[in-house]
Amino acid sequence: MTPSHRPANEPSSAATRFGLDPLFYPRSIVLLDALGQSGSVADSTLKSISASYLGGPVRRIEVPVGLPSVLDEIPEATDLAVIVAPPDRQTELVLACDRRNVRTALLLTANHREPGLSDLHDSLKNISDKCVNGLRIIGPQSFGLINPNHDLDITAGQPMPRPGNIAFISQSGALCSAVLDWSLRTGVGFSTMVSCGVPADIDWPDLITYFGDDPYTKSIVIYVETINDARAFLSACREVAFSKPIIALKAGRTAVGAAVAASHSHGDGGADAVLNAALQRVGVLRVRSIAELFYMASILSTQPLPRGPNLTVITNAIGPAILATDTLLASGGELAEISAETKQELEPLLPNESCCDNPIDLMGDATADRYEEAVRILSGEKESNGILVILTPQEHTSPTATARKIVSSTRRIGKPVLASWMGGDRVAEGQNILFEAGIPTFPYPDTPARLFALMWRQSQNLDMIYETPSVIVDEEQKPVDSASASVILEGARSAGLAELSEWEAKAILRAYGIPVVDVMQAATEDEAVTCAGLFGYPALLKLLSPSRNLADRVKGVRVGLRNEDDVRKAFRSIRESVAEHDPGEEFHGVTVQRMVSTRGIELVAGCRIDDRFGPYMYFGTGGKMSNILRDHALGLPPLTTALAQRMIERTRVWKALGQLTEQEKNRLCELQGMLVRLSQLIVQQPVIKELEINPILATESNLVALDARISIHPDITPLDQLPKPAIRPYPVQYTWEEKTRSGQPLLIRPIRPEDEPLIVDFHKKLSEETIYRRYFFQHKLTRRTSHERLRRTCFLDFDREIALGAFIEDPVQGRAVTAVGRLSRNRTGDSAELAIVVADPYQSLGIGTTLMKHLMDVARAEKISLVEGTMLPGNIHMQHLFNKLGFTIEPADDDGVRAWLEL
Repeated sequence: MTPSHRPANEPSSAATRFGLDPLFYPRSIVLLDALGQSGSVADSTLKSISASYLGGPVRRIEVPVGLPSVLDEIPEATDLAVIVAPPDRQTELVLACDRRNVRTALLLTANHREPGLSDLHDSLKNISDKCVNGLRIIGPQSFGLINPNHDLDITAGQPMPRPGNIAFISQSGALCSAVLDWSLRTGVGFSTMVSCGVPADIDWPDLITYFGDDPYTKSIVIYVETINDARAFLSACREVAFSKPIIALKAGRTAVGAAVAASHSHGDGGADAVLNAALQRVGVLRVRSIAELFYMASILSTQPLPRGPNLTVITNAIGPAILATDTLLASGGELAEISAETKQELEPLLPNESCCDNPIDLMGDATADRYEEAVRILSGEKESNGILVILTPQEHTSPTATARKIVSSTRRIGKPVLASWMGGDRVAEGQNILFEAGIPTFPYPDTPARLFALMWRQSQNLDMIYETPSVIVDEEQKPVDSASASVILEGARSAGLAELSEWEAKAILRAYGIPVVDVMQAATEDEAVTCAGLFGYPALLKLLSPSRNLADRVKGVRVGLRNEDDVRKAFRSIRESVAEHDPGEEFHGVTVQRMVSTRGIELVAGCRIDDRFGPYMYFGTGGKMSNILRDHALGLPPLTTALAQRMIERTRVWKALGQLTEQEKNRLCELQGMLVRLSQLIVQQPVIKELEINPILATESNLVALDARISIHPDITPLDQLPKPAIRPYPVQYTWEEKTRSGQPLLIRPIRPEDEPLIVDFHKKLSEETIYRRYFFQHKLTRRTSHERLRRTCFLDFDREIALGAFIEDPVQGRAVTAVGRLSRNRTGDSAELAIVVADPYQSLGIGTTLMKHLMDVARAEKISLVEGTMLPGNIHMQHLFNKLGFTIEPADDDGVRAWLEL
């Protein structure tokens, strides 16, 4: 089915919203002109559409003020309405389109600056919810869209770019125009260009998800000014970036730039460092310039990611190769080591003046054949992860012939190949040959060297995201005491406190399994002495107060107390200091703890709230130098042990940790567990506003939190309005304890990344018949259990897909997965696909029925209105199960059987 004939997604009910095919592949278009001006945007847009659109005539309807009957002329069920109107008319026209069952509406910018746009954005946000017939809206203030593969240009007179495989989504119409001019000069092609303007309905998640499924798109480029729904944005990026690269350019890296971007797009992009952490977490590559944006899109749509940092440079001029090397090393890449075997093979090829070390200098008289043979030999070098070929036009060098040889010798080598053909007219034909063959070519060699390092960074990041974590934190064996923590937090909130005392903060950390220095409260001098005696000397006393400012102001800390007299004097001194410096403050006593040697490495960990991305974590160098050195890495909760380790590795203090003894290195596993537990605390206790553990002391034998402070959101903030994590946490609420028919305990819970080894064992227990019934074809074990596939199974975005596993404790093998059920939300509407498979040794034990019932519980909780599944006609057992649960069974279009149930 060709794109120009792709059907619109018909709604199953009035509440279902249309997909985006009618926007990008419309079968019918109407232009609504509320300006009525000669030479207006409407005139230019109609001219562009008429010159490109092959779907038929475009009807233009002028809608002057005071003639609402004209709106009845809008053709029923039109795919796309292009609206050119002042802000005060757009709401009226949007509602009219919805009444006429128009599927999509594009609100073009009528003027460079439209008065009242902020109010319009707010009103359209509400209007889009009132579009009961499923109308989707893009804009207001959209530059338009261009789909070169469909010969569709809906802009005010912009030229059509060449067809390509890059989808460009921008919040800036002016940038779209500039990029169009740039692409015509450079030859970069697009699958689609679209300006989302100020999104009132169709936003980043819709567009990213759509182009993730688009067969004409191989990479997605986005220019971001603001992000409205951080969780939905990251969810879409996380799903798509796995299969298609997403490259982002974010405006507003500085505070001033961020303010300008927010005022322009009526939103907030969040703190820049937090945005970096968020994009890294979901596999989006962030670049710093427009040139890098499209260079990377072009490279990633034609070349594989490198599996390591090592680049081989082949050149006929050593000077440009040195420049490339400097840039490569400064950007985080490395020069590949050339093995002795490869050097031996290269020696007969190279002139005597040259050498076989990297960069490989073929000398100024290098012929096309010499280039070809060198590339062939070096392509097999195991330590090399990519090749950069540099050519300068010299007397014996043919840029055109060499380009043809390079294309021929680099087919299917499995490594990225980049080129720099330096010069002007003499190298132009060779550049075109390389470009058409999908080998990115640049006029200067430092550019591809820097881009290779960016590719390696992206490869590392994707591996990090889907790295199978170790099982250090096991909720089933060592559960956290979240109830105790909640009691402390709610008590402080009810009392109107903004900050917890040190004792309360440490009690909460202890409830989550985070090791802290033991501390006791003492309201009297005698109690302080008793506590110190229990802990042992030397002792430390601190003012007991929820206000750290008060403790600092009155100098409420006494250290190095070596006996009972010291403790009594310290207690009286703190009490007198409070009375002297703050007479109105009530003295509640002190906290007592044993002095701890600070010989070791001081670390810090904590969390804060970002306006856009909610809670985020930081980790790095702690102690008194923490704010001076600013050695902190950021991350978004929740964390796995693998994510925690990568967070640790992004700090400078990691180098110090890496120099520890073997015993001290064992503390790293504990540190990972501490960060994971801390992320659990942040996710499960949303009333926490800020938390800092400083210092965390890492010694040869211990890892312990010496001090902690926690501030909380005020009681006036409703719980459902507290900041939420931008990454949806593990849905622990979907956990049930059941039994099989034989009485064996059965735990049903969502699959998580740590379960990957168990899922591998599960697949080994599936017979060929079970595999065929589940997948409709024979799926090889090696393929089913590859990490590349299982990372899609175990590393789930719970907003889009939830997989439940049924676990038992096998007396021989330990914990085992007996069955897996999956609920995958569809792209449009509130329906979901359901699938289930039970391992052969555990069939006929009622596990499938139990798992299916809980999948339906999940579907209801997730507000899914329609659940459906497909199976083979011969799968009688599954049809019986669906029928028992009330599903409707009917033949499907592909000779299968479809089961569906409205919830």
